[in-house]
Order: sequence, then C-alpha cells, then structure tokens
Amino acid sequence: IGALLAVIIASGFLLKTYLGVQSNIQSIINTDLPHGLQTTKVYARDYDHEKGGGTLLANLFLENREYVPLQEIPDRLIARTLASEDKRFYQHQGVDFLANVRALMAIIRSGEIVQGGSTITQQLARNVFLPFIKSQKTLNRKVQEIILAQALEKKFSKDEILESYLNNIYYGAGAYGVKAAASTYFGKDLEELTLEECALIAGLPQKPSELNPFHNHEGAQARQLHVLNRLLDEKRRGTSLDLSHLSDEEIQQALAHAGDPETDFGLVEQREPGMMRAPYFTSWVRELLYDKYGEDQVLRQGLVVVTSLNWDYQQIAEKAVKEAIDTYRDSRRVSQGALVSLDVETGEVLALVGGYDYEASKYNRAVQGGRQVGSAFKPFVYTTALTQGMSPSTELRDLPIDYIVGRKVYQPRNSDLEFRGIVNMVYALQYSRNAASVDLMNRVGPESAVEIAHKMGVESELEPVLSLPLGVANVKPIEMAAAFSCFARGGDYVEPVPILQVYDRYGVLLEDHTNDVNLRTRKAIDPRVARMMVLMMQRVVTGGTGTSARFRNGEGQLQPA
Repeated sequence: IGALLAVIIASGFLLKTYLGVQSNIQSIINTDLPHGLQTTKVYARDYDHEKGGGTLLANLFLENREYVPLQEIPDRLIARTLASEDKRFYQHQGVDFLANVRALMAIIRSGEIVQGGSTITQQLARNVFLPFIKSQKTLNRKVQEIILAQALEKKFSKDEILESYLNNIYYGAGAYGVKAAASTYFGKDLEELTLEECALIAGLPQKPSELNPFHNHEGAQARQLHVLNRLLDEKRRGTSLDLSHLSDEEIQQALAHAGDPETDFGLVEQREPGMMRAPYFTSWVRELLYDKYGEDQVLRQGLVVVTSLNWDYQQIAEKAVKEAIDTYRDSRRVSQGALVSLDVETGEVLALVGGYDYEASKYNRAVQGGRQVGSAFKPFVYTTALTQGMSPSTELRDLPIDYIVGRKVYQPRNSDLEFRGIVNMVYALQYSRNAASVDLMNRVGPESAVEIAHKMGVESELEPVLSLPLGVANVKPIEMAAAFSCFARGGDYVEPVPILQVYDRYGVLLEDHTNDVNLRTRKAIDPRVARMMVLMMQRVVTGGTGTSARFRNGEGQLQPA
C-alpha cells in the first residue's frame, strides 16, 4: 500500500510539473544544443542598470574552453565517462527509469534529493537548460530534468547529446568540457591523456568544485579509483559498454598506480580566469559568488554583479598601502599591509586592499586569516569596563604588577619602559598604557572582554587571557573595521556587505542589499557606552598615541601631528 501511494503521489507531481514546463520543452524543440557560454561581469558601485554602464572590475569567464567534435574525443575518455555516469546511455531513451524510481522514492521519504539516478541526458538538461534550479534538491527539479531529458532525446541523436555533454559539463577549476579539463589539469591535448588521467577527469562532474584535485587530492583520488573499478567491473561483465579497446591488465595497472597514496596526478600550475581590477576585493567577491551560486554557474551564466566598491576610494587606498610599505619596508621590516574602508551607516565595503602585490601574493590579509591587532584591542576592554558600570574616571594602576598565570609570573610593561602610577581610564586609553590596561582587564575579566568583542563583530577565536589588551589576538581587519563601526553607530553592529545587487543574464534581480541595512543590523553595546568611548577615543588622536592618524586642514590627507 505504501509503495502504491508513493507511485500515486509521484504521478501527481509528474503531471503538475509537466504542465508547468511546457514552454521549456517547446524552447528546446526549437533550439539547437548550446556551444557557447556567458561572461559574468563584476562592477563597482557606479553601475547603472538602466544604461548598463559602470566601472568594470572583472570579467569572470572561461579562457581555455574549446568545443571539440565527438570523433576527436578519445574512446578511452568516452568509455570512462559512460562507466562513471551512465553505462546504459545508448540503451535508454533519456531516462534510466529503474534508477530514477529509486531516487524518486528516496525523495518522497526524505523530502529532498538524497541519491542520484540522473542519466547523461538528464545532467545535460539540468546543467544547461535548468541551471538556476541545479542547486535545488527537490522533487520538482528531478521531475523537470526527467521531462526535459526525454524532449532532448526526441530532438537530438545520442551522439549529439553525448558530444554536447562532454563539451558543456563543468569539470571544476574553471574548466568546461573535456578539452578544457585536459588543458587545465594536465596541460595536455585529449589524445595525450593516460588511462588514469581520463579516469580522474571522468569522475569530476559529480562534484566538480569539491573534487577539484588542485584542492582535494584525497577526494579526487578516491573518485578516480571508483571510476576505474566501475570500468573493470563493466569490462568483466560486458553488459552495456564496448570496452574491446581495453584489457583487464591495463585497467588493473592503472588501479595499482592510482591507488598509491603518494601518487602524483601530474597537475600543471593552476591558472585564474578573467581580468581583475582591485584584485584583492574582486577575488573576495568572486569567492562569495562561488559559495552562493556555485562556481560553474558564476563562470557560465552571465551574471551582472554590482559591488559596494567606490573605485575612486579604492585607487587612493591601493596607493596609500603601497606608499606606506615602500616607506617603512627597511626601517620597520614590513612587506605587506591591508586596508578596509566601510560606510559605517550601511556596512558597505567602499575600499579593500589585502596586500602589496596581488600577483606576488594572492593571500588576502584583509579577509583571510588574522593579524595581531596590537593596541587596537584595548577599546574592547574599556568598553567592557563601561558596560559593567565603571566610569571614565575610574582609577587604574600603571605600575609594575606581577600576575600569576598558571605556574608563570606575568608582568606587563609599557612601550616607553616607564610607569605613571595611578591613572584614570581616559588617560590610560589616550596614551595606550599597557600596565593600566592589563589591570583593567584583570578587573573586568578576560571572558567578559572576549564576549563584548564578539558582540561587536569580532568573529575570530579569542583566547581569554590577561595579555589581550596588548594585542596578542589574531583578528581579520574586516572584522576590526566592522566592530569599530559600532562606536560610530551608537552601539549597533552592521554586517559588512561587498555585494549590493546581482542580476541574471536577462536582467532579473537575484539579490539586493541596497535596502536591507535593518536586516543586517543588531544591537551590540549600550548607546551611552558607545558615546563615552567615542569621546575617550577622540583624545587618542587629538593628543595621545594616535595623533599621526588625525586628518588635518580638512583636506583628508593623513599627516603626522
């Protein structure tokens, strides 16, 4: 009874979905199989959607894609693909109903796609004709791809479908089609690929980004072995595929070599697609797009991405970072730097620099990993004290005090190697007195200071130790910028946003963050505490240790006092 009910439910879904995709089917019947891809364009905030103009930051596309006829694709690569993805490809009519019934039953039980069953024709339908529902794990998606697969089979021959699949399917690392995959991973033409290399490529379409051998050697190797084992099994059974061009010995030798945990895939150096202005910012945006829409969809579906970047500010920021590093490279032994500029009202990232030279080092120091924050952590400690009811006039000990930490004695020292005695909180923050700040940390409790820092937007892990005011913690600059904006916003934290809008190739708005500030905002600290901290921190730049950061003459030039 349960099975019968499931079949009835599935039939209802099939009928409903079939009626809903008639226009898709008609468009396929009247359209040839695709040969080209669309470029995703990333713009600065000055993009005009109506006119289509603005500062172009990046073209995200595939430079090494080349369509190749089926007869030029080696039999050994075709055989591995069929063995891996659809061994009954030449026997079915677009759908392997036995496999799909198993998949449909699993969907009905769980409410989402939990196992495969898609034929090569279904995969082509899903990836090329239904790209924006690819990530949906629903019965609706499964039914649509079944119906569209059958429509493809009526319109095109098996060889045409297989040729289109092998040229359009995504293989990870920006490679679409087998020719691009061979070039991207091995720097070879198709006819030069070995048995093991063919097996690795053939196994990638299942999870191309996750199994990318540049980043996941273990996963790619496991999938490669799976493909070779299926090939050997099919060779011995001889039920669906013509594998007369291969012997058992060849496959077993490939298995032995591929199974070696020390095996080297022989990969070439990974290359990045497309041009980029503001490369640290743009590469960050690119990764965010990959995470949300999928790498293959970003590189093939012609999205229009409007970022928060102000191109004029960005050029100033890049120049400032380069000049500062050039100035202090020898005297202070610095070679890299980072800069983040946020609109404190909206959280929009106006400028971002993650290093001195992107070509020399692609590590983005603004958003990847943490950097020791130095005395910039002190405001979190003072904010904690004010939150606990202390006042700016609270007295602290700027004295040589020993603290017992475990079995060790810790005595904080000031940068000038002097002590000023009893000072109040305003003075201690204004002149960045280490000893007094550790005394305050001891009074408020390190755990409380860490809690306040997290509430204000610091997401990096912080160890609750007395030395936190001295900057021993590693925090991402983007987090510090967002956290400090809480002071200017009267105690509210707003989540930073580098992407304002995303449109699809037809101009349909997919996401919009231009009016969602309230959704990205939450209360972090008391407004009165925020106001007191602003007043205290103003003294740091007007007459304390931060005078070199003060803007002079209303010209926006950073000059030392």
